Amino acid sequence: MNEIYKFEVEECVRKCGGSYQADGVIKARFLADDGTPRYVFRFDSPPGLLHIFNEKQLESCIQPKDYIEDEYENEPSILEKIRNKFGI
Repeated sequence: MNEIYKFEVEECVRKCGGSYQADGVIKARFLADDGTPRYVFRFDSPPGLLHIFNEKQLESCIQPKDYIEDEYENEPSILEKIRNKFGI
């Protein structure tokens, strides 16, 4: 992960808070005039709609279960312990 940016281009994210929530993908990122990160978010629905958000308005869609399975796929004994402990 980049030190400046919380999200990567093509990462699945969710617009959170405010009057609506939505799922989508980061299509671009840049620094605003004040130096804070901004993200071009492409909505899943309606398809193709773009909007610019700051980091506080977005959260990752990566599920802990998916991360754990990807991270430990070559270590079945560790993966099994995690699955048993957390019931996943």
